[in-house]
Amino acid sequence: MNTVEMIFLKSVRCALSGEILKDADDISPSQWKSVFSMAQMHRVLPLVLDAVYSCPGVKALDGESGNLFRKRAREIVLLQTMRTEKFLQIYDRLIDGGVSPILIKGLLCRSLYPNPDCRPSGDEDILICPQETEKAVDIISQMGMQAKDVPYDHNLSADNVDEIAFYGTDNPLHLELHQRLFSSRSETFSAMNALFSRCFEDKITQTIHGRDIYTLSHTDNMLYMMLHCFKHFIHSGFGIRQVCDITLYANQYGHLIDWGKIMADCKAVRADAFQEAILKIAQKHLGLDAQAAGLAHWLLDMTADETPLLEDMLSAGVYGSSSLSRQHSSGFTLNAIAKSEKGAPVRAGLLHSVFPPRKIMEAKYPYLKNSPYLLPAAWADRIIKYRKETKSSLTSKPTAAVKIGKERVELMRYYGIID
Repeated sequence: MNTVEMIFLKSVRCALSGEILKDADDISPSQWKSVFSMAQMHRVLPLVLDAVYSCPGVKALDGESGNLFRKRAREIVLLQTMRTEKFLQIYDRLIDGGVSPILIKGLLCRSLYPNPDCRPSGDEDILICPQETEKAVDIISQMGMQAKDVPYDHNLSADNVDEIAFYGTDNPLHLELHQRLFSSRSETFSAMNALFSRCFEDKITQTIHGRDIYTLSHTDNMLYMMLHCFKHFIHSGFGIRQVCDITLYANQYGHLIDWGKIMADCKAVRADAFQEAILKIAQKHLGLDAQAAGLAHWLLDMTADETPLLEDMLSAGVYGSSSLSRQHSSGFTLNAIAKSEKGAPVRAGLLHSVFPPRKIMEAKYPYLKNSPYLLPAAWADRIIKYRKETKSSLTSKPTAAVKIGKERVELMRYYGIID
């Protein structure tokens, strides 16, 4: 790791414990600028600024750059406050309407931070029992939210729709209503859903923002956060924020978590080495207290090397969005998973990244589920959009996507996700 990455990790670790970073007097204003740029890429700028504001190099960053970072952090916190308020209004209305939504990630994770609104959420996610979906959709729509990508036949059954996204018409909230936790379009992700077959029966109530809110059980919450991280790793990558959530949840509730079940479930979907690396990153860099979390003896038996995953995480940004090249490289990794599911040899070939199988394409082109004959049109649209994006971007080129894709397929092989 270089100096900027080390200071970034130390800053985030301090933010998780509510401490102020010390021993950073020799970090220059230009280096702090790079740290803040990395924090923006990982969507943790308010967290980092909160922990380093007193450092000499930060104080010296008083020009246009420093003011822009501070202004952006204030905007993020304000928007997050507005999103949280709107979400709680909708949650209350759902409860009053006889719906029992299970909160996943988002507000649940933010509540663990010393300054919750400094940990922004791109969206809020709730899990709904399929029998309650239509009622929930009606209530959410009445609350100033517009549904996106609803099937043309309005068939909202769990067999037809995994999740429904809502965007605020008069507010900044983005809400996702899930009928299952992972996509049903892949054998790998469907296998993950099977691990949560009792999630509705085992749900618990936690007090958040003074309200009793349904959440997954502590074991299911930790398993979901780990596999959600894994899902994004398979796509384009994941950022530090997800590992921060895992760290704080383990520190808070680890003594109530069945770690043996989590280890076994991760192994069942070939995520065991990945999960080991995540926990090592959390312990070495983010303050995971293995003893308090009930993880000490488990960590002693873990052999996975976390360094390659840490390097990939730092370069990925939130959900692997650090560059268009990285985002487009998902064609290679998703194709590798599809091949592995079929027992076919995995090759990071260019052809399959340009023309992915229909199941992969359905994620961005939902109409393919009911109209598979339109797959060639979807391929053409994808290629046109990619050419436009790479033409307008100085940092995204097809050759870069190929290079990143091949490297990430090898990383998946390294952690035993594919053969």
